[in-house]
Amino acid sequence: MLPDEIISEILSPALKVSDKLFSDTSDVSPFAKYSVSSSAYLLVCKDWLRVATPLLYHVVVLRSKSQANALEKVFETNPEFGLFIKKLRIEGGYGPAMLTILKACPNVKDLFISFSIWASDSTAGLCKGLPLLNPKRVILHDPQSDTRSLKNKHLDALIKTFNSCIKSWDSLEIFSFPYGSGMRFRSSWIERVNTLVESLHSSSVRTVQLTSGIWNPLPVFLRSLSDIPSLESIELKELLHPNVVPFIDAYPNLKALARYTLRKNPYLQELVPTDAGRHTTPDIAPSLNPAFIPMSSASEEIRKFIWQRVLFFAMHVQDRRDSSWAIPAHFSPLSILRVSKLFNDLALPYLYDLLRITVRNAPLIAAQLERRPELGTHIRTIFMPERTVPQKAMRTIVSCASKLRFFLPSTSENMMGDGMDLGVFTALASTAGSTLEELRGLDVTVKVDDSEWPSNADGLNSLHTIRTRSIGGQSCILNVLMRFRLDALRTLIMAEYTSSIIPLLDFIEVHGGKLSHLTVQRCNLESIGKPTIIDYCPNLIELEFHGEYDARQVTPRVKHKSLTKIVASALPSTMTELQTHMLPALQEIQLRKFRWPTNEHGIDKSKCVAIAEALLAERGIKMADSKGRYWAPRIKSTRGRNT
Repeated sequence: MLPDEIISEILSPALKVSDKLFSDTSDVSPFAKYSVSSSAYLLVCKDWLRVATPLLYHVVVLRSKSQANALEKVFETNPEFGLFIKKLRIEGGYGPAMLTILKACPNVKDLFISFSIWASDSTAGLCKGLPLLNPKRVILHDPQSDTRSLKNKHLDALIKTFNSCIKSWDSLEIFSFPYGSGMRFRSSWIERVNTLVESLHSSSVRTVQLTSGIWNPLPVFLRSLSDIPSLESIELKELLHPNVVPFIDAYPNLKALARYTLRKNPYLQELVPTDAGRHTTPDIAPSLNPAFIPMSSASEEIRKFIWQRVLFFAMHVQDRRDSSWAIPAHFSPLSILRVSKLFNDLALPYLYDLLRITVRNAPLIAAQLERRPELGTHIRTIFMPERTVPQKAMRTIVSCASKLRFFLPSTSENMMGDGMDLGVFTALASTAGSTLEELRGLDVTVKVDDSEWPSNADGLNSLHTIRTRSIGGQSCILNVLMRFRLDALRTLIMAEYTSSIIPLLDFIEVHGGKLSHLTVQRCNLESIGKPTIIDYCPNLIELEFHGEYDARQVTPRVKHKSLTKIVASALPSTMTELQTHMLPALQEIQLRKFRWPTNEHGIDKSKCVAIAEALLAERGIKMADSKGRYWAPRIKSTRGRNT
């Protein structure tokens, strides 16, 4: 059994709340998380409960009435726990429970108070309890994301009490002041700021920290702050522009108290470029022995193996396979090939591993492959441009790429030119059909006639992913691909905008049973007498909609036993059409354009929160936002109406 001291050292990092997070005055709280509470560590065993309790209560963050009510009950039965609290962050009013809480924690040295108080949030308990404290540091948060300040009787009562406490807290040394130059544009804050500054004049504060930006002309309250009798420093937390300094220096008191860090002048940086701003080839120290030959004592096989690995990284092979990779200014793969014959032989396959086809280089690459067709066997990935390249050159390139695995667009738009003619596609299928794994953003540009079509249905048997650029008409790529067996196909991602859904239906009637992932737009198949999309795809695991969630397309005629995840941009206006009993395997619904609310007011107003909690309670289905974060039900309050 471990001694308590060791257990404490183990648990401290997990339970510690950094001062940076505690004092964060961003409009979105850094504690707006949706993970398991750190209090779960106390449930592991009695030893952890005994050791971790003081650590857990060292910093307390209150974000809801339910949390406040729960903490009130804890202090009613275990008032000694309140003595552990050294830092207390209160992000709302939270009703009468706050009086019991504040009575129980007389040792609070760091206090965070928020003026984000809505009309439904009572501050009665907070107003009665604040005078009982005597903190050393006070951090005030006043949300400034809106041009209007909140105004209601509960907030007015809190402001009045807070200003009174500022005068009476004789231990107060550090005050975090939330207002800055932006306040001069918002008249609703002027009275609030002036009253606060007046209270600080009668306080014992030594340091005022300004968390908002300061610029010209200087706000009037800044000069008033510098006249506080007990003040020793004014710390400007945001970087200060150099042109503000003369205005600060114009006031002797302010000049003596101000502590700041200057922002770097961008104009001076342009005139005097720094080394960090230059893109130069890295310096290499001269060799101490010019006659030295690396690995001269090793066998030729070992030397080649090691140089191949070195060149793999020097040529940025893995990086270049990512279409979004930013090519460094000093990167020049051709210069590596010119070092020696050995480097040329070893690096040439890496040069051809990935081809970024452009309108200009396509004929040059095709000419090189005509002279040396064996180079085509090294091609694994082809990135195509948005503009159409010469089709003759493309036929030559794909005819040599016998081991091609990925045929992709060069941008994230999943688009490439105006498509390709049937000759290029036929060459692609016949040459790389057995190795091609992903085909994205592609379309054919001609009507496909049965008399023109090659007879090899096994031509694309390694293809597992298809992303189409468009749907509609007889030139749709699905009409072409439908003629292959596609034994390895698992993912089909359709274009967001389509002129006809018929090619998709024809395709999934043939290949739907192979799919595990399908991305489609909303479509009403009932109007044309067809079953739902997932009826055609009995093995589908994930269904994604480009737009709003379509409940009709996930209501199969028979129970679908494979679908585990649905992704959409948003929920429909009503969820009554969703028949979850027809989807027994469903585990998750993710909304791409939705983020969970970050405060109690937003949670109470959110329909998605209510739906998420109902789905989880009734069916065990989790709901995730755009970041993939699952909603975790909050503590429910058992207290009656707050007063």
